This record gives sequence, structure tokens and C-alpha cells, in this order.
Amino acid sequence: MVNSQVTAEISNALKIDERVENIPSPIPVIEVGIKRTKNAIIKEAHSSLSGATTIYTTPADMDFYLCSISMSIVKNAACDAATGYIGVYGTINGQTQYLLTSVWITLTAERIDINITFPHSIKIDRNTSIRLGGVFAAGVMERTACITGFIDEVS
Repeated sequence: MVNSQVTAEISNALKIDERVENIPSPIPVIEVGIKRTKNAIIKEAHSSLSGATTIYTTPADMDFYLCSISMSIVKNAACDAATGYIGVYGTINGQTQYLLTSVWITLTAERIDINITFPHSIKIDRNTSIRLGGVFAAGVMERTACITGFIDEVS
């Protein structure tokens, strides 16, 4: 942007009549730039044990934005996972939130593959874990999840 453009924008914004009021020329212009670096993160976790496993722990000093999740689950008919949620969860604004879930029927062999790409990345709280959960006492349940996201560094 050149000084004449800056002068015109200031005049228009402030409703200054340049014929009556004198705007100094050249107007000092300071360009302020923020350097942003986006570091891609791709993490995967697998579990065949009951309970939750950590996929990724967000940094304590930088913001992490989640872009997508892929989840695959296979269970046999002996798996007693009660009807309910099995999925990936994380912490947003201090609250644990399911980010991708699936509903299951106990004592039924099932397989599911789910993928989601968020239209806008989701900021996950700093120094918290994104986890893959699922609880059962008998049978077999294999779960795999992969996340993609980025760390937004501002300098």
C-alpha cells in the first residue's frame, strides 16, 4: 500500500475533507507482521485392552487444532461391551467431549470404520490428552484411531 492509498483510506474513515484539513505527507507507515508456523501432527494409537489409551497429548505451551479422526473397531460376539459409546474424546474449554463415537450392541460381532474431517479445525485444550476409549470385560475388541491436526505457533 502506498502513502496516497493510506491517506485516502484515513480521510475516508475519519471523514476528513482534505481541501480543509491538512494531512501530513508522507504518513509514516509501520508494517507489523505476525509469523505463523503450522506444524502438522499425525498420531495413531491401537488397543485391544478394556479402557482408554492415549492417542496424543497436546503441548502445554502451544495451541493444538484437530483436523480429522479415523477410527476402526472390530469386536467378536463374545465381547460384552454394553450398548453405549466407544470412541475418541478430548478436552475443549475444560470439558471432556466425545469427538467421534459409535454405538455397539453387546454380545454381537461387529466391525466399523469411521472417518471425519472437520470443516473447521477444533482447538483442543493445552496439556490434555486425546484418547481412544471402550470398556468391556469379556471377548475381544480391537480399536485403532488416527488423528491429524496442527500446532499453531505465533512468533
